[in-house]
Amino acid sequence: MDAAQVLGPDGLVARKLGNYELRAEQIAMAHAVQKALAGSRHLLVEAGTGVGKSFAYLLPAIDYSLEHKEPVVVSTNTISLQEQLITKDIPFLRTVVPDEFTACLVKGRANFICLRRLALTAEHQASLFDGDQELKEFRRIQNWARRTSDGTLSDFERQPMPSVWARVHSDHDNCGGRQCPHAERKCFFQRARRHMYNSNLLVVNHHILSTDLALRDRDTGFLPRYRVLVLDEGHSIESVVTDYLGVHVTSSQVSWFLNVLFNPRTKKGFLAHLSEKDAVRAVERVRRAARELFKQVAAWRTEHAEENGRIRQGGIFSNELSPALGELALVLEELKSRARNTDEEIEIGSYGSRALDLSAAVNSFTAQTMGECVYWAEFDGKRPEQVHLECSPISVAADLKRLLFDQLRTVVITSATLCVGEQDPFSFIRTRLGAHDADELRVGSPFDYDRQMKVYVPLGMPDPNDEENFKRAVIREAERYLTFSRGRAFVLFTSYRLLDAVAREIRPKLQAMGIESFVQGEGLPRTKMLERFRSTVGSVIFGTDSFWQGVDVQGEALSNVIITRLPFSVPDHPVVEARLEKIRDEGGDPFLSYSVPEAVIRLKQGIGRLIRTKTDTGIVVILDPRITTRRYGQLFLGSLPTSTIYRHLETEDRS
Repeated sequence: MDAAQVLGPDGLVARKLGNYELRAEQIAMAHAVQKALAGSRHLLVEAGTGVGKSFAYLLPAIDYSLEHKEPVVVSTNTISLQEQLITKDIPFLRTVVPDEFTACLVKGRANFICLRRLALTAEHQASLFDGDQELKEFRRIQNWARRTSDGTLSDFERQPMPSVWARVHSDHDNCGGRQCPHAERKCFFQRARRHMYNSNLLVVNHHILSTDLALRDRDTGFLPRYRVLVLDEGHSIESVVTDYLGVHVTSSQVSWFLNVLFNPRTKKGFLAHLSEKDAVRAVERVRRAARELFKQVAAWRTEHAEENGRIRQGGIFSNELSPALGELALVLEELKSRARNTDEEIEIGSYGSRALDLSAAVNSFTAQTMGECVYWAEFDGKRPEQVHLECSPISVAADLKRLLFDQLRTVVITSATLCVGEQDPFSFIRTRLGAHDADELRVGSPFDYDRQMKVYVPLGMPDPNDEENFKRAVIREAERYLTFSRGRAFVLFTSYRLLDAVAREIRPKLQAMGIESFVQGEGLPRTKMLERFRSTVGSVIFGTDSFWQGVDVQGEALSNVIITRLPFSVPDHPVVEARLEKIRDEGGDPFLSYSVPEAVIRLKQGIGRLIRTKTDTGIVVILDPRITTRRYGQLFLGSLPTSTIYRHLETEDRS
């Protein structure tokens, strides 16, 4: 099935769509994906907004899957793109593609209710739940389980309490497999798994993909075996994989696990109804060891820590927690041998496995057993007793090469923002992801940015390092441009401190003009903020990281994007710091080869929020003067979709 036959002016899509528009960029991308699949090649594709990337890779993927009778995995970073693929693009292609194909949205296992665990929890609910609120919530879940169609969290009108859901959701260690009475016909997870194994297209998110990669590194896996992978929103895969290939243990996580087994304050927990004093004593030994370890880390922070919490050598903490968790696992294993039934045996076994996993994770952190990683401790400013033990790989390029590029027949990585500069534009992303042998394609956008977008870089802005003067100038200019656009804007920040200061000053003035504003961090979830923004004409969102990418607001509702500061990563974050040090140690320039390219890609993402269709128009305002005053600013200017820059709002003088 040639792409032009489907996507061309006389193709199947044109016959089906009344408002069809030829996109040469889309056909070029589809041909490149077809060529990569035919030649067992990897491919990097930057395709501008409006190209229609999903059709360009879905059609060749469907063709390949049907011909080779094997699944193709499509991974996205955002829920909104997943929903677009599953509810819009794939259903439409079913009406176009002559051969039947199947597709599946793959959800993580913890999204599913486990009917076996639900029944076991119901049997012992009096000894498990702490108070009437949790009991009431459990009964709500029971009632929901009787009528749900798919048994997943997405079927809830109101999401369940995490502490209650954790006792009843599906879990690998808690799965009875074929022994489970619900396995064949009633198990929601197994039903979804069968559908997954019989589908041509598996739509996943980067988190599920990363989980599968981590499992495959241990010779297991979550997804069916596949040889072709499409990574959409591929610019974000490095950060997601970095999280999943590390170690993350928190004091609250350990405390929660122990309280699930036995809470000494409430006398509730899984062990309460078993009357097993040895196991309860083992839990208390772990609790004491945990308190001691986290106390050591907190004391070290006060006396010796670097400002960012980085820990540069192993063995500085006395780790009694790992052995105590190992002893708890042995006690639970002995207890499992005396279980009264299969359900109880499975549940005890899962807690033993969890104890061993935590033991290994804590040991990896304290002894720093994972090479080429950076280790640090984080502390909750509002709750200083909460301690986070963190470990992440400094680079994931070698891991991605080993687990993806060396193992799979074809990996296609695409995004509207992969390239930086004009000379070897894929160099940065190729190096970060280990995609050294991939073919490359860069296609522009079909949008007329010179007509649809105006970019303003106001004169007279102080350097961001002059924090107080810069803050006052941001307040002044943001208010000015928000008045000009009558709201209808995103104001994007790189720090909550500047966001809070600007929002606090501007909101009363916006309110006086009848403009409603929403501030990230005030408790309203991101999805709810977007819903309110779309439905409230002329409103404003003050946002940080999560609003720079993956947000799609079409039409007049969003007519102004204000970039307060060039989006450089915080250089003293332990992962960023370690990456910069590694580049410096290897003789490179960490600022120009890492900090600038990463910030350019993030800037392109932020600006990309504005123009989503051919009829959208609006302005982008960049308040950081370094884009014109520093030499590296040329890379940022070169990344803008229009070359005309306006310096004065009133006269629109061109520079």
